[in-house]
Amino acid sequence: VTDAMGCTDSLIVSVFVKDVYNANQLEFGIYPNPSNGALNVTRSNHRHNANIDIYDMQGRLVFNSGGLTESGNIPLDLRHLHSGTYVMMIRTNEGSGTSRIVIQN
Repeated sequence: VTDAMGCTDSLIVSVFVKDVYNANQLEFGIYPNPSNGALNVTRSNHRHNANIDIYDMQGRLVFNSGGLTESGNIPLDLRHLHSGTYVMMIRTNEGSGTSRIVIQN
């Protein structure tokens, strides 16, 4: 900005996006969480096959299950995973969703 006397000043504005609305956000539930590794995933809409990927906190894929067709409730056996926090991603033709899960062995 420059005023009538020729003096200038500037301002830097940072914008941080907290949430982004995703129309294809898939709704699902996970229980129990925390878990010993025996988990159940429930999907609100189960007309399409689901692919489930689980990543450790370093971003490494540690579990993958594709083409799941169970209606409503999907049991998962993750007892082979070490105790810790993981990210679960579920994808279908309808959309995708992510959630954190905690394994406590």
